[in-house]
Amino acid sequence: MSISSYPLAIPCGVQFDATAIQWSEPDESTLDDFVLSTQVDINVPPPAQELLLFCHGSLSRGNVSVSTGQIETARVHVVVHYHESSVRKSVRVGLVRRGNQCGVGVFTPTNFEQTQSIWPRTSTRPKLHFEINLLLPEGTEKLPFMVNSLAVDIYNMSISAAQLDLVRFGKVTLKSINGPIEAQTLLAETAVLSTTNGWIDAHSLAAERAQISTCNGSINGELRVSKSAKLQTTNESITANINVYSDTKELKTIDILATNGAIKSTLNLESTSPDTGNFGVQAQTSNEAVSLRVESLRLGGQLVLDARTSNDRGYVWLPSTYEGTLSASTSNWSARLKQLQRPDPIGQGRARAVEYSQSHARRLEGRAYWTPVGSGYGRGSVSVSSSNGSVVIEV
Repeated sequence: MSISSYPLAIPCGVQFDATAIQWSEPDESTLDDFVLSTQVDINVPPPAQELLLFCHGSLSRGNVSVSTGQIETARVHVVVHYHESSVRKSVRVGLVRRGNQCGVGVFTPTNFEQTQSIWPRTSTRPKLHFEINLLLPEGTEKLPFMVNSLAVDIYNMSISAAQLDLVRFGKVTLKSINGPIEAQTLLAETAVLSTTNGWIDAHSLAAERAQISTCNGSINGELRVSKSAKLQTTNESITANINVYSDTKELKTIDILATNGAIKSTLNLESTSPDTGNFGVQAQTSNEAVSLRVESLRLGGQLVLDARTSNDRGYVWLPSTYEGTLSASTSNWSARLKQLQRPDPIGQGRARAVEYSQSHARRLEGRAYWTPVGSGYGRGSVSVSSSNGSVVIEV
């Protein structure tokens, strides 16, 4: 039974059509580990507003890139590098549909353990390497090309999104398994970046809602959101600058969650008025430090912040505009509050009051406000806690 006879890893609910695909003649591979390569271009039928790109299967390896060009409709360029033509023939490329979504699928056999049995132990293990580029039409700075949704879903491959500032997405999902994700510039209502066993780097991501998750990989990002952001990983660190812009009374949330990895984040919390400055921040990890620096918060805005860790230090730095309660606690080491010398943020010569009580070295409770008392008095709540690590609040 040939390798091409084994079932393909086509997801449930996806219609696949490879009838019109014409591969190029084989050419010498540009990669040292391979002998031959062949390629194909596929145009996605217009209007191409709901886009899909799959690369599934046990032989999936390589990289996927997303870029823009002066074209009329979306196009996918696929290059496959290989040793044996029989292995190349196991690849199926074609148009896919799922509901209203349309795009391109690149599929190989489902289970490599099954396919391995047909190859002699002395032969070269079946291996492929893909280079896949999704090319999107581009608009202008004033009128970006609109894509209602884009879903990239791949196995064992990396994803690289270029500067897509001339495209605006309703929802963009970049999902990999066992591969890193890098996004230069993304503009979307909802952005989801997800992988396993790989890092994620979002250089510039602007969205109403952003969700970034991985395991066994670090997260680095520069985010601007207007509703929510959630960053989550295990066994690695999270480093992020997050800017939140609020023009409604709705609570804006930031969740930064790690396990066995450090958290280091700078937050800018912007709002059009005190009534629209309603922010909730949660940062939680274990066995590593958590460090949050709130650079900006409108006077009179409400910030509820909870930072937690274990077996390492916790640190929170607050702007002069923060008014509300303060709490720092640890099971060992010390809890400290450091008052910074700061001028009145509205220039009226008011005095900064920072009050706290500390029954023992490991716990303190207090509050910070400006006198005479303004409308923001008591609205905020900041807590930092650890076990077996020191905790510090600077205000």
